[in-house]
Amino acid sequence: MLLLTNVRRNGTVDLLIVMGDDSIARIKEYDHAEVRWFELPAEYSTRRPHVIGVGYATAEEMVTIQNLASEGKKAEAFALVTRGFKYRPEKGDHDFGPTVLGQPTPGTKH
Repeated sequence: MLLLTNVRRNGTVDLLIVMGDDSIARIKEYDHAEVRWFELPAEYSTRRPHVIGVGYATAEEMVTIQNLASEGKKAEAFALVTRGFKYRPEKGDHDFGPTVLGQPTPGTKH
């Protein structure tokens, strides 16, 4: 699993979680993936998330993504992972938002 990050002008962070075949196989075995926000580097973990996305890449694409990111070409890495994005309002994209189950834990800051 790779994490691509982008700090927006308003100081929030976009996070793109890139899953490979190994991560998908683990999820199929009910071994969930997780990103613990507070374990991210401070330049991200001290900011609020804006958008959290999940994408897929092949093993070869994972190498390309890492190379692009290490060369400072994060926009190109984001573009590679999200190249199949299509806005599909007929399938519910952004129309109603996610289905949130449960309520915040009592006594926690909202």
